[in-house]
Amino acid sequence: MIDTLILSFFKIEIKNILISSLISSFLIVWPAIILFKLYNIFNLFKLKIIIRYIFYIAINFLTSYYSIKYLKAAFLGEYIFILDNSGLSFVFTIIPILIPGIIEKMISKIFYTYTNKLFIKNFYEEINITIENINLIKYRIFSLYKYEIKKFSKKYDLNPKIVLYILCIESLYRGSFFEKISERIYCYFLYDLAIEKDISIGITQIKLSVISDMIQQSPYVFRKKLFNPKFLINVTCKIIKKEILNFKNFNERKMRDIYIHLASAYNGNYDNISVKVYAATLRTLMGKNKIIGYKEYNDFKMLYN
Repeated sequence: MIDTLILSFFKIEIKNILISSLISSFLIVWPAIILFKLYNIFNLFKLKIIIRYIFYIAINFLTSYYSIKYLKAAFLGEYIFILDNSGLSFVFTIIPILIPGIIEKMISKIFYTYTNKLFIKNFYEEINITIENINLIKYRIFSLYKYEIKKFSKKYDLNPKIVLYILCIESLYRGSFFEKISERIYCYFLYDLAIEKDISIGITQIKLSVISDMIQQSPYVFRKKLFNPKFLINVTCKIIKKEILNFKNFNERKMRDIYIHLASAYNGNYDNISVKVYAATLRTLMGKNKIIGYKEYNDFKMLYN
């Protein structure tokens, strides 16, 4: 049965298999090409990346060709090594089949390091897209929560702009309608599991454990407040103020700025690309505005200045 399946596989035209390999290799690199606009050949850095991707596709294509060639020969007996020992014959037959796959993995690993080695300046497209999305939703966010933003910014002596921008970013990161529904399902019907998984909740996407630590209460006590914007914005402002005070006493503050510290504290390790984008987005949006110090803005200055 297996022999029949293998033989039927080799009846497929090699041309079709190679075309499939070419298309699949292209689809692997296509998202990066679009995301980082690598088709701009007048940018030398991007041109180098495109050339490496082309080389990657070529390697995949060639390894596919030689893998099929030797694999087919091995199964159909079309390729014979001049060796008396049948065991050695098998080994030397199987090696050409394995080598292309090993080479492909090595090449893939080399090219994959591209995204891990970039600094934040190479993600300016992501930052710009995030800022554009924030500009689309900030009026809606502000109109919904402006009184809470102003009230708790004043309470913790914060610039209300930083609170608004964090709410906007978290709204973008929160995800689709179905993820919002899943949060409510967890909190209403599977709360023990929600606590165990330490999920992020509501418009500010704060983890349950963080809320518990900030207000010194069990998650079961504030369960009914989790979708109350007033409660969540209050906790968010408290986190911001606490992390700003921590930043002033941070041993490595000379190596960081407040936005890196705040993004890392709110979202995790700064080595994560999304956290770098988070920090750079806040820094760009705030401009020369200071985080500490409450300011009374009218609606226009809050949104557009």
